[in-house]
Amino acid sequence: MAKVSALKDTAPKASPKTSSVDKVIELLLDGIQRGKIVPGQRLITSELSKDMGTSLAPVREAFHLLAGQGLLELLPNRGARVRELTTENLLEGVQILQVVGGLAIRLASKNKPNEAQTKALNNIMARIYQAGEERDATEFFLAISASHRYMNDLAGNSYLNPVVSRLHLEYFNSQLATIIPGNWDRYLSNYRELGALVASGDYKKLEQTLDKHFDWVMSILREKIEQEQG
Repeated sequence: MAKVSALKDTAPKASPKTSSVDKVIELLLDGIQRGKIVPGQRLITSELSKDMGTSLAPVREAFHLLAGQGLLELLPNRGARVRELTTENLLEGVQILQVVGGLAIRLASKNKPNEAQTKALNNIMARIYQAGEERDATEFFLAISASHRYMNDLAGNSYLNPVVSRLHLEYFNSQLATIIPGNWDRYLSNYRELGALVASGDYKKLEQTLDKHFDWVMSILREKIEQEQG
């Protein structure tokens, strides 16, 4: 298990009023999203509670809550394990992102993002480009997740971000990193095209281009499924 003490520097700062359960959840989510805790890794209740300086109960409750959200798998009398997403799971998730992403763009275009909002979105796209050039898959997909969440904010529909939160977008996208080798140039090229459309304000073409991007990602996943079943 990745020691929790090694994760504390990157974990989000919890409010003094945050419960012990919430603190454990925040630490685990941050570790998983940033690749400090990897899919299939076993999490031991006693070790985590010791590193967190808390009792066993909050850790157990956090495990149960995250298991209910599909992020962890409970191991009888042995703590929990980070759920490994199958290729089929990834395909299903991309289908959801395609629908939510298209809706977010349509709604955002009607709200007419102002100069400051467009600049903020452009800055997020710049993070994507930089991480892509550096072949940093973790930062690349964290920035992509941020772009989805910010577009959802611009859409003004309060249900969109809870939907992608239920998917655990950052963790989900980190698993998509498995398809990146051999596809970096195409993936980065797609996002440069998306970024140019964001900057130009052509939201109609932006939606069409994002739709094509997701179609391409799903074609790779379907090909991988066929190979696995082959």
